[in-house]
This record gives sequence, structure tokens and C-alpha cells, in this order.
Amino acid sequence: LSISLSLCYIPSRHKYPSRLQGPSYSPSQGPSYTPSQGPSYTPSQGPSYTPSQGPSYSPSQGPSYTPSQGPSYTPSQGPSYTPSQGPSYTPSQGPSYTPSQGPSYTPSQGPSYSPSQGPSYTPSQGPSYSPSQGPSYSPSQGPIYTPSQGPSYTPSQGPSYSPSQGPSYTPSQGPSYSPSQGPSYSPSQGPSYTPSQGPSYSPSQGPRYTPSQGPSYTPSQGPSYTPSQGPSYTPSQGPSYTPSQGPSYSPSQGPSYSPSQGPRYTPSQGPSYTPSQGPSYTPSHKARNREPLGPSFSSPAAERIMRQ
Repeated sequence: LSISLSLCYIPSRHKYPSRLQGPSYSPSQGPSYTPSQGPSYTPSQGPSYTPSQGPSYSPSQGPSYTPSQGPSYTPSQGPSYTPSQGPSYTPSQGPSYTPSQGPSYTPSQGPSYSPSQGPSYTPSQGPSYSPSQGPSYSPSQGPIYTPSQGPSYTPSQGPSYSPSQGPSYTPSQGPSYSPSQGPSYSPSQGPSYTPSQGPSYSPSQGPRYTPSQGPSYTPSQGPSYTPSQGPSYTPSQGPSYTPSQGPSYSPSQGPSYSPSQGPRYTPSQGPSYTPSQGPSYTPSHKARNREPLGPSFSSPAAERIMRQ
């Protein structure tokens, strides 16, 4: 009986895959491919998901990504690209793209670069911003990639396009903005993304990416996101750059990728550090200055006192 059952089961197994293979679902049948699938933007789509795809990216996600979301990008997401991570990566999201947000660019969003969408890469994630797309995430994608989105990665959004996601810049969205992509988001890019760019950032995005967001990326975030690391834009994890990757897009990276941090890390700090040291280190000279007291002590009046 077991043999007969297995024989019956095997043909049924062959029939089932043939049904799944049915040409009914094929690229040509794109129409049958429901819109919901397009917006769902799966990780495999991530790479193909480019700025042009941004529009196809479901509107609910785009609008959902607002400056307020930026703050949602929290340090816990930092590793992922966070300020709150990445697309969401807003000033409040520091680690994500703010210290608190951490590198993830959105702690809550994690690699999805959006809590729910994850690989799908939500508006905050930006269209091109998927793990594979990370490298593709370029200035041209900027429009899709709004400051608030970070990898959207903006100063406020930091790390998921933010620290954890590192170069690709979005921990949460890891997929298009993945660690491997991190490199595509190279330190050189960091500098190119400057405060001035924020304003140049297209008008429609401008509102999302508001100057206030830049400030939201606060100094406290700065430390995690340090200037020296900026260029590396996340030491090792940069490529992985997922919420867990937060380190890859760690606060230390922040500096390279945030104009606001530039000011924090200013030459004035260097000088301010030195002056106090120079003057403060003068006691030995004062001791030498006291040496003339010896001769004055041996003055005639002093000798008379000693003789008495």
C-alpha cells in the first residue's frame, strides 16, 4: 500500500508543478501581475527598482514617508541605516542617519528601510533604495531619494541610509541599499551630499527634506556619526548596512555623510583644543622665573639679616 500511495503521490507532484509553471503567470502576462505586486516591490525587485521605478512605488509608501517619519528613524535602527533608518532616516532618526538612529538609518525600519516593507524599500526607503540597488542609489535617484527618506538618506535620516546600512545607505532597506552596495555609496559621495544639496534637492522633496530636519540630526548623533568615519561611510558593515548593520552605517560614518555634522566637526575645535594646552602648560617656566629670587635673597640687606 505504501508503494502504491507513493506512486500515486509522485504523479500528482509532477502535475502540481506543471500547474504552477502554467504560462498563465509569465512576464507577458504582466497585466495579470497585479498592481499590488508592483508596489510590494520585493527584494528581487529591489535591484531593478530604480529612481524611475520610484513613481511605480506605491504612493501610499511615498507619502507615508514624511519629515515626521524621519524622526521615526531611531538609533535602534541605526545599525540598519538609520537615522531612523535610512529612508525614514530623519534628524530625529539620527542613528539611522542620526546618532540615535545609528547607521541603520531607521532603527524601527531596519533593513527594510521601512519597518514593514523591509526589502520592499518603502518611500522612506526611496525607490532605488534596495539592497541590490544600494549602489544604484545615486544623486540622480536623489529625487526619489528625498532628504527625509535618507536613501532617502538625509542628515536627519542618516544611517539606514543610515549608519547600519552604511554606504548603500539604508539599514532597513538593506536590499537595494545593501551592505555590498554600501561601497557604491562611497565617502566621495558623502561629501557630495552636502547641506547645500538639501536645498537643491528637488522642490517636491524639499518640503519633506526641510532645513529643520537637518538640524534634527543633532550633535549627539554626530558622535556616533563621526567625521573620520564619514569617508569610509561605515567601516565594515557599510556593505551590509542593515539595522543590525547599524555599525556598518554607524554614527561614526555620519560625519562623512552629513553637512550638519561638518559644522560640528570644525577646525575651530582643533584650535580650541590647543590654546588651553599651550598656556596651561607653563608652570615650569614660572619656576624658572623664580630663579632670580636667589640673587635678590643674597642682596646686602639679606646678608645683614643672615649675619645677625
